[in-house]
Amino acid sequence: MADTTKKRKTPQEKLAERKTTPRMGVEELALELITSMPDLDLSLKDSRALVTKLIDLIETSVKSGRQVLLPGFGSFIPKTLNGRKVHDPRAKEGDPNPYREIGPSTVFRFKAGVNMKPVYK
Repeated sequence: MADTTKKRKTPQEKLAERKTTPRMGVEELALELITSMPDLDLSLKDSRALVTKLIDLIETSVKSGRQVLLPGFGSFIPKTLNGRKVHDPRAKEGDPNPYREIGPSTVFRFKAGVNMKPVYK
């Protein structure tokens, strides 16, 4: 009789499979965390929760107007844009006011740190 039970893959095996794709998501970051720090003995669920919480903390801080600095990696910087007038694409021909107002908004910028920038000689 053949063995039909599935063997669970180790985090290292899962990570090796994912390294073939050009993009990295939360799952792969969590797997990298597990494999790079085995002494922490993190489960995939705990590692994924840790990565997600870190992203949430950065997002909350930037949304509240605080700059987040990660030395060597980069900075997340909130920037406030002034209100402006833009052309309304739904305006009809001969409309007396083909423009509409857009209020002030906040956008987020990422500025790469020293370790992330390429070195030019």
